[in-house]
Amino acid sequence: MENAIVRTNEKIVWYSKEDKIMSFHFVVNYTKKIFQSSRDMFRFVLGLIDVGFKIM
Repeated sequence: MENAIVRTNEKIVWYSKEDKIMSFHFVVNYTKKIFQSSRDMFRFVLGLIDVGFKIM
């Protein structure tokens, strides 16, 4: 039982590290397509970061 928990925790740590990087790149590329102007994109990314901190 304990081994399963440790394994799960390792997976979560690995998953979150890899996924944050991947999702960040995805969001940046996606927002570039939506917002042609960099100012709108910057504002949107700041909003996302703000929401992310609230969720955490």
